[in-house]
Amino acid sequence: MSRLPALSGLAGIVLLDVAWFWDPAAPFTDDRGIAAWYATHGDAQWLGAAAVTILAAPFLWIFAAVLRDRLAAGGAPRGLQLLTAGAGRAFALTVLVFGLLYAAIPLSRTFTVVGAPSGAVSRFWDGAVFGEYIVAATLSVVVLVGAVGVAAFRRQGIPLGLGIAGVPLAVAVLATFFLPMAGITLWFVAASVTLAATGRPSRAAVVPQPVPATA
Repeated sequence: MSRLPALSGLAGIVLLDVAWFWDPAAPFTDDRGIAAWYATHGDAQWLGAAAVTILAAPFLWIFAAVLRDRLAAGGAPRGLQLLTAGAGRAFALTVLVFGLLYAAIPLSRTFTVVGAPSGAVSRFWDGAVFGEYIVAATLSVVVLVGAVGVAAFRRQGIPLGLGIAGVPLAVAVLATFFLPMAGITLWFVAASVTLAATGRPSRAAVVPQPVPATA
């Protein structure tokens, strides 16, 4: 049971992938194609994908805490612990904000009588939402992979194998602009499964120092 929290990273990234590839949002086509899409599609699936995206954020936040605890148990410096937790939480917040912004158009259509946005508005909004996610996710996950890699090579609570695997995976994360979920997904799956399989390292025993006798 003590290893289950490490699987929060796997749960979070699976939920995010399901929502990402479900993707019932309007396409990036010309005005006529966008108008036709809105005329034949409702908002339920769109809102469902946004809800699944938002649901992924708490699991990713928990995983950031798991990484911090593993580093603390391995004797990593406080600064490295904070950097790792901060980067992990930044990614979780990026996912949360992405889910909320992603839901904006279907929510607007649900609570107003305006109907479908124009093609220009639809393309602009969706482009901004996806662009925000891609930039923020890439930066936060690259920092996270780097911090975890440093801890792994120092043997400070993270298996060395994860640090080695993190080198090519960091390159894949940098390719997020071309393959938006590939590198991020692979790293979170590898990190979550590895930490769950290895378990939390035991803290080194503290040997009490003898107190010199007073005269």
